Amino acid sequence: MLVQMIAAILPSDVLTKKLLALMTALAPLNHVSLVPVAPPALSLVMTIMHVLMMNVIMKVDVLIPQLNAMTTITVPLILVYLKVDATMKSMNANIKNACNPVTCVPTSGCEYTEVDCDDYNACTEDSCNTESNEYDPCEYKQVECDDGNECTDDSCCPIAGCIYTDISYKCVDPDKCTEAHCDEKEGCVYKDTSDRCYDEDKCYLFACNPEVGCTYEPVICDDYDACTDDTCEAHEGCVHTKVECDDYNACTDDSCDSLIGCVHTKVECDDYDACTDDDCDHQTGCTNIRVDCEDYNACTDDDCDSTVGCTHTRVDCDDYDACTRDCCDVETGCQHDKISCDDYNACTQDDCYPESGCSHTPIECDDYNACTKDRCCTLRGCIYEQVNCCDLNACTADSCYPETGCYYEDVVCDDYNACTNDYCDPFEGCKHVTPDCLCDDNNACTEDKCDPYIGCINSWTVNCDDNDDATHDYCEKAVGCLHKPIVDGEVEGGYPPLN
Repeated sequence: MLVQMIAAILPSDVLTKKLLALMTALAPLNHVSLVPVAPPALSLVMTIMHVLMMNVIMKVDVLIPQLNAMTTITVPLILVYLKVDATMKSMNANIKNACNPVTCVPTSGCEYTEVDCDDYNACTEDSCNTESNEYDPCEYKQVECDDGNECTDDSCCPIAGCIYTDISYKCVDPDKCTEAHCDEKEGCVYKDTSDRCYDEDKCYLFACNPEVGCTYEPVICDDYDACTDDTCEAHEGCVHTKVECDDYNACTDDSCDSLIGCVHTKVECDDYDACTDDDCDHQTGCTNIRVDCEDYNACTDDDCDSTVGCTHTRVDCDDYDACTRDCCDVETGCQHDKISCDDYNACTQDDCYPESGCSHTPIECDDYNACTKDRCCTLRGCIYEQVNCCDLNACTADSCYPETGCYYEDVVCDDYNACTNDYCDPFEGCKHVTPDCLCDDNNACTEDKCDPYIGCINSWTVNCDDNDDATHDYCEKAVGCLHKPIVDGEVEGGYPPLN
């Protein structure tokens, strides 16, 4: 056979094996027989081998002249050549396509296998490059998963492919004055919603705080005039009503000070006569009663001067000797006792002069420090003791400066509460007292209370109804509820005047 013949002359290498495989593929032509090959025929066989090994398909007319010269090869050899030629052309065409490689199996001939480029990854686009010279002609392009929506997180799962996860929940704004949402084109969008916080109530200041949202603060209607009751109406805002200061006391002049409120100034009952006791009755007013200037002391001359009042002129017992102690006994009169100038103090120089009396000239112990108490001990001499600046007054902050001495600074006790009287107790310090009568407007027909911000509030809310149809119920500022009997349809004594 032709295959065994060619095998006898080929070297044993890879190309030889390829040629044998090719010859085997031509097995259907086994009826072709060959005779011993003459040199020209051998030359033809070698040419065929060259064609196979170089993967070059030669045209038939190149070999025909040589076939004509081979007298010992039968005509069917030409057919073998033509079959080989056609087979090689078909094989070469498939080998040039890298995506359809061809193999030759000795038992079955050529087999063509399509390259499977599927990498089982949904995140790649798989293709095969037919012109590739690489061992693996497959090419993998990453899938583009962008859906053009800013509200999704685009990713790819090798099994499921593109995944578009909703991330609109991330559009959260800590600013409570805005509303966050997600726009497909712009992403997170924050809209100012602070206008929802505003209302037409004029008694509140409406605003929006980024941390807490809507805020509503009451309008402070305090006009800083203590002579007005400050309130607020939703439709008009602050209202300032004049305070009624009448205390129904004939001994006071009633007025109002814009800083402190109602002022009840004591009526001046002074008749400018010091020899009368001036007083005031709440109902009738001022009274002026003559004073008694008798002091029952024989050592005084008693009199009354309209300018200064009672005078008790001391009897003059002076003997014009400064070295005597002149005194007067209320029963016996003047006494003149010799004085002793000895002060038993080693720190003084003791003398007595009739013109000036005892003289005790102190020893100079001044250390010029205002924070020390300089003294002289009768036994030890000068002593310098630290000055105690504690004034035992809880209402002052005590300190001492060597140049000036003790310094006392008043403590501030204002608690900014309109319902307390702030003062300082020297023993206990700041006090904030709410007197029961702080807001008493001396009107029994009103309910008195106090607001820490605006002060006293006097509401006309007293109900005098005694549920008795036989009485006329009304209220008097001075005494409160009264109930007049109704006789034959008429109020006894007539209807009272309106307050």
